[in-house]
Amino acid sequence: MNVNNDQVNSVIDLKEKVQKEILKNPYILYESTRLDAVQVPVSIIDKAIFADSKILENFPLPELTQISTSLDKNRIRPYGIQLME
Repeated sequence: MNVNNDQVNSVIDLKEKVQKEILKNPYILYESTRLDAVQVPVSIIDKAIFADSKILENFPLPELTQISTSLDKNRIRPYGIQLME
């Protein structure tokens, strides 16, 4: 997963409440940055959530993350937005 410093800094500076919401649904990152100069693409989020099982064993997703399947509504929505744009 390639995340640059600007993408990381845009999340680190957020308030704790917003960070928790992002952990619950990481696709919020795409939705909230899609029109910004520094964007977080859906594909980057997918690579983190649906990573190889060996990677997820060593670096598990936070317990707050509620994405469990590729057909999760939180995942389908940003793909729909991306398609319509």
